[in-house]
Amino acid sequence: MKATILFALLINFLLIAAQSKSNLTIGTTADKNLKIIYKDSKYSLQDQSVTFQMQSPGTYPLVIYQLQSVNGNREYKKVYNGNIKLTAGKHMEIAVLRFGKIVWDEADIVADDWNETYQNPASTNGGNSINNYPVATDKQFANIKAAISGEYYDGDKIKMAKVVLKEILLSAVQIKELINLLYSDEEKLVLAKYAYDYCNEKYAYNLVANTLYYSENKKKLLDYIATK
Repeated sequence: MKATILFALLINFLLIAAQSKSNLTIGTTADKNLKIIYKDSKYSLQDQSVTFQMQSPGTYPLVIYQLQSVNGNREYKKVYNGNIKLTAGKHMEIAVLRFGKIVWDEADIVADDWNETYQNPASTNGGNSINNYPVATDKQFANIKAAISGEYYDGDKIKMAKVVLKEILLSAVQIKELINLLYSDEEKLVLAKYAYDYCNEKYAYNLVANTLYYSENKKKLLDYIATK
């Protein structure tokens, strides 16, 4: 009986809290990364959406960047820069469509008794977060690839990769090209592990894993990624 009463009180608490707070979800319908600045804090979306729960109602500045191909180069383009108004008891959803169009929706917050702990995303403020690095242009990648291929031994190629892969992100296909510059499958595994943090398409890293010849090394890479 006591447990039932406590559970009922918890549900009532959640309902009251939901009525006085707001939720905000920002996402995309495409497989393109987003970067956002919300309440002057920076966030890089690793998945296709992110939700900020139990927000205080009010008007807040919001900037959204979408990864797009501009004149043959992949770069983050600003698709929204303005203010949003969060209303008590409402859940606002903002979706960025494939080509950067913004659509909005809003509905009442429904209390979720399965989720008693609210964990909002951590910001990447600080300027030195890998997620804040720019994506390499075609010219930059060509220079990176030339620097690595200019070395003869695999060990030296890896050392050069650790020098040139600084403060920049690469696509999974670009990393695959770098991996294929090496001869030894073991050394390919070393570089594949290192380059994972510098990939802006982690969901497509299976392309890199498939460059490994031995199934054991592929498994080692997948096990490594699973721990990240």
